[in-house]
Amino acid sequence: MKVTLADVAKRANVSTCTVSRVLNNKHRNKVGEETRQRVLKAAAELQYRPNIIARGLRKQQSTFIGLLLSELAGSFIAEMVQGIQDASEKLGFSTILYTHQRDEANVEYYLNLMWDKQVDGLLLYEPFDPSYLPLLERFMESNIPIVSLLFSIEALELPAVLVDQKKGAHLATQYLLDLGHRNLLHLSASTADRHGQEREIGFREIVEGRKDVTSRILDVDWEWKSAQEAVYQLYSTVSPEERPTAIFACSDAAALGAIKALHALELKVPQDVSVIGFDDLVYAELSSPGLTTVAQPKYQVGKVSMELLLDKIRGKDITTVVLEPVLVVRESCAPIPSGLP
Repeated sequence: MKVTLADVAKRANVSTCTVSRVLNNKHRNKVGEETRQRVLKAAAELQYRPNIIARGLRKQQSTFIGLLLSELAGSFIAEMVQGIQDASEKLGFSTILYTHQRDEANVEYYLNLMWDKQVDGLLLYEPFDPSYLPLLERFMESNIPIVSLLFSIEALELPAVLVDQKKGAHLATQYLLDLGHRNLLHLSASTADRHGQEREIGFREIVEGRKDVTSRILDVDWEWKSAQEAVYQLYSTVSPEERPTAIFACSDAAALGAIKALHALELKVPQDVSVIGFDDLVYAELSSPGLTTVAQPKYQVGKVSMELLLDKIRGKDITTVVLEPVLVVRESCAPIPSGLP
């Protein structure tokens, strides 16, 4: 017997309107998180599948692309999605967007939902989890192309649009060396994901083997709080002569956390310590001082990924594209003061 919206509503003890909002991703500010999870669980348990318009009829209207994101927050993802949207409109595509909030049940549900909607292609922004493999293989076996944004999925040999993370770290580290700094600190997110690992590798490639350079690496995460705590702990315990004169942070948020810690210790940026970030988020320019950082071409990642997907849908061979980051110089870095090591 076919499972209906009413069946899901009954299982979750909510109205059919609430079920519709959750399953169509229109629940923001209308449905609580606990209720949303209950609806998703009920839909999965009942193996609910929506009644989708026949593919042939839909094809007369538009080509549909599925976009699955881990979240939809912050200027980084917003710029990337804008690039996708602009390219899709120009190419005559319609985009179906879902966010799974890093919940495995949500990933499975939304991938199944896009399968039922018979999308013509799929864009993924997510560090790969092996549990997704069977779900993605089904798309590939049906010749529905997939392009990954910013993360490689080697297990499936999927084409991707990447940014050269090591090159970005090279730019940041070399810039600090060019300013005369020889005692450097890297705030690393290598335990977070591949991007953090590649940025740390890039830092090491520049400083290792340099006998005139002293370098430290502290493990943090992408956000400001852990960076603030790590920098405060280091700079409050080592002697002034041993303090790093420059910090390369794994992200803009981590860089701002470092600056907050330095201010608490009455150290000035950039007069006493230079700080450089990574990503070039909107608040990097608005901070005081303006944050020197490595900019990822976020809009281009979205735009190029959509163009690649169209080429694949049209039967063309496509390969992974690696975009170049650029250094954006603002006010948070300065030449090392004379007399300092």
